[in-house]
Amino acid sequence: SLGTLHPRKNFRRLIAAFAPLAERYSDLTLVIGGGRGWQFKEILAEPAAQGVGNRVRFVGFVAEEDLPALYSAAELLSFPSLYEGCGIPILEAMACGTPVLASNHSSMPEVTGSAGVLADPTDTEAWTEGMERLLTDTALRARLVSLGIQHASRFTWERAAGELVAVYMELLSRRTPRAPFR
Repeated sequence: SLGTLHPRKNFRRLIAAFAPLAERYSDLTLVIGGGRGWQFKEILAEPAAQGVGNRVRFVGFVAEEDLPALYSAAELLSFPSLYEGCGIPILEAMACGTPVLASNHSSMPEVTGSAGVLADPTDTEAWTEGMERLLTDTALRARLVSLGIQHASRFTWERAAGELVAVYMELLSRRTPRAPFR
């Protein structure tokens, strides 16, 4: 998972959802990348509280040039945020061929589309089940990798800029001329 360590990113619930998987899969590690935000101490304490202190790694801020390697090495991206304006890590992971489990709140269903699995970020069991499904269902993984790469390729900065310019042009064409100031 990736994001600044603060409550909105929902890392405490992710760690709680990971705990049953850590019991069933001895080689599984949860890696969380991101700088420290507000209330980060509670997040850092959660692995010990869940009994998985040695199975969760907080790697801190990840430089942009290191993100592709991190995503590519991951079995999946878990993105349980309670709210996002966009959710760029979802697209970054997809572009690297990493299956995605994302929150079904705010912008994330639109960003994820049909190229990932969605779950209620307030339902710990749903996150456990979603992660296990992506770890074990090879057909689903293969389908999501293919869909994810295609889906992410549609999101480019050039396209976003072009669409923004089109909106401005449309708004300017609707503008009524005003009399000059006197």
